[in-house]
Amino acid sequence: MGRASWKLLRTALFLACSAPGVVAADAPLLAPLPGAPYLRAISPDLLPRLERERLVMLPSDASAPGVAQGLVVFSQPYALVWRLLTQTERQREYRPELTEITNVERFENGVVDRHRISVLFVRLTYYLRYELDPAAWHIEWSLAPNYENGVQQISGTWDLFDLGGGRTLGRLGSTVRVGAVLPRSLQEAITRNKLSETLDNVRQWVDSGGKWRP
Repeated sequence: MGRASWKLLRTALFLACSAPGVVAADAPLLAPLPGAPYLRAISPDLLPRLERERLVMLPSDASAPGVAQGLVVFSQPYALVWRLLTQTERQREYRPELTEITNVERFENGVVDRHRISVLFVRLTYYLRYELDPAAWHIEWSLAPNYENGVQQISGTWDLFDLGGGRTLGRLGSTVRVGAVLPRSLQEAITRNKLSETLDNVRQWVDSGGKWRP
């Protein structure tokens, strides 16, 4: 692999998790989805690790190839977690690789934001369209198709579940493809590795009420 390919590989590490956008953060929130039924549906082998480490990566799902997924337990109530995760402009507080986030478009249930990132002298610009559904505690994002993007694919979702006792379960899924310069299998492995680090950053940031910095 050449030097330029390695730069793109390192850049992909930092793109693996793009967090959700603002708008609808103050919209009425319905009762949260209970976390207990969801936890009963996942592998029981993962539950002790989730309780101990407060984040785990889920096994690859054959029905969703290329999607890396992880679970994180926040020590904050679901309404506060939602409010923090939907503040796009604050992503730089826990993602230092981002050099700029600028809102360029707003619509009824979301926004389009321009992201600029710089890693190992590689500078990329891409536009993410975020759609927020406070009734389902669901956030979804993907590349905005009407803008010029410097990467092939970025998409992801957050889903929140109430665990009771002031704790919230977050499920994050993410797909990133820089382009044809790297094999898809390698990019998928990179996404899974970066997702774990990002989940831990988000957990510490949310648990501190947005005060923690990496």
